[in-house]
Amino acid sequence: MGVFADKAGREWRVEIDLGVALDLKDELGLDLGDPKAAGERLAALADAGPFAVFDILWVVLREQAQKAGVDRKALLKALSPEALARATDLLMGAVLFFTRPRLRPTLEARMPAILGAIDARLAAEAGAAVDAGIARLTSPNSGTDSAASPGATPAG
Repeated sequence: MGVFADKAGREWRVEIDLGVALDLKDELGLDLGDPKAAGERLAALADAGPFAVFDILWVVLREQAQKAGVDRKALLKALSPEALARATDLLMGAVLFFTRPRLRPTLEARMPAILGAIDARLAAEAGAAVDAGIARLTSPNSGTDSAASPGATPAG
């Protein structure tokens, strides 16, 4: 399907075969064999946070990782934001490819909207986190403690 590289320069192939599909179903309840849920599966990835996406990605990459001597946490640490974004795109493509051929054109046509939803969600979360940090920094009680407050009595 597709390849991405982690921070250590290792290349990972994102590909879903029947064995991986069965593991996804057994371990995560993600049934890629249900054609009625194909679009729902893709949209659910758009609503998943990065750790949920990584859970799916780990199942897909686990066999390669074991051969390379890389455990789950080591792989997670080796993923830059760019690598995770690339892996997510490849994962979406692998899920799409696994879908019945008759359904692929319909889902492919909606793929830009799904990927856009992922980007919008991540941007909204990042924006909200920045806004919360700014609010904390600019609040009247920010950066003061009792010793530095105007009414505090100096020690001594």
